[in-house]
Amino acid sequence: MTYDLLPGKVSYFPLQLGNGEYTFKIYQEVNNSGKFTTVHSEKINVFIPDELLIYKASIVNIYWTPEMAAIVFAYDRTDGTEYEWDMVKELYKYIVEKYRYDYEKLAKIQNLDPGYIPDVEIVFLDQKLICYDYSVLFASMLRSLEIPARLVTGYAAGMDGYHAWNEVYNPDTLRWVVMDLTHDAAFFEWGKSYEMEKDPDDYDIKYIY
Repeated sequence: MTYDLLPGKVSYFPLQLGNGEYTFKIYQEVNNSGKFTTVHSEKINVFIPDELLIYKASIVNIYWTPEMAAIVFAYDRTDGTEYEWDMVKELYKYIVEKYRYDYEKLAKIQNLDPGYIPDVEIVFLDQKLICYDYSVLFASMLRSLEIPARLVTGYAAGMDGYHAWNEVYNPDTLRWVVMDLTHDAAFFEWGKSYEMEKDPDDYDIKYIY
């Protein structure tokens, strides 16, 4: 797993490979050559009693704070809702019906260096998103409510190119449920029927955050 370190900014990274020994390395590019040298390396042993906690945290690519407008909205939208899965369905429905896909944005960010990471505050206020935005916005809202949610990237049946979607933990069935808000927002716009829960066999996972 590799991440960009941004100068002057504290970043948090997920330990999504579970309990065990991790090796952390920091690399620095050598004279803009495209080659990197190791400037720091260390190993640590990690034990987390409840590995679901990993998927409730704010991390570098799903960064949120309680004061953000998107998070305040999530609190308000689900206020009075006691059943956790009803919270999931309410926020899912809002995002699917509120936001549309932004093809122009996709073209602009494809060659960004360092790579594009959605800003939850900006994404929440925009009317048009890309798949990465949909997934990060949904995950940040759910995590802020203590609901385990994953950002997943890879490939999906019927979707062109690299894709992002979510997995949300259902406490009733004790399993991760695949959700693809990008797909469903398009189907909502086109007036086609869709189901919130997707078939995992239709998705080829490369990374989970």
